[in-house]
Amino acid sequence: MIKGVGISIGLSRLFFQLIDNNIISAKDESIFDVQVIPMTNQYEVCAEVATKLREENINVQINMEEQKLGKKFKCADNLKVKYVIVIGDDEVKNNAVTLKNMFTGEQETINIEEAIDKIKKWKELRKEAK
Repeated sequence: MIKGVGISIGLSRLFFQLIDNNIISAKDESIFDVQVIPMTNQYEVCAEVATKLREENINVQINMEEQKLGKKFKCADNLKVKYVIVIGDDEVKNNAVTLKNMFTGEQETINIEEAIDKIKKWKELRKEAK
């Protein structure tokens, strides 16, 4: 038997803490277009949503931290994520997602295909503006 000691830390948690304590600053844009926030234990639904987004070339991160919703939104805001997708029991039951625009504060509960369309349109506009 080989004895050993190890440690692991999530990169998103590390970067959130570094930004939150003003040790580093986020650029104007995040490397993620969307952060998925699970509000239910049905994590496979969140993974399916993330997979659909990735299939459409949308950069996505799932926030799996055990935190209150406000803290998760603050994390997304600090990372300059444009959209947050919240998936709770109601969304799972209705085969929907709640899409929140972190820049305007607008949110709506829609199906994943509509969310993908909105995110892709924003990405196209952002690309044209550069």
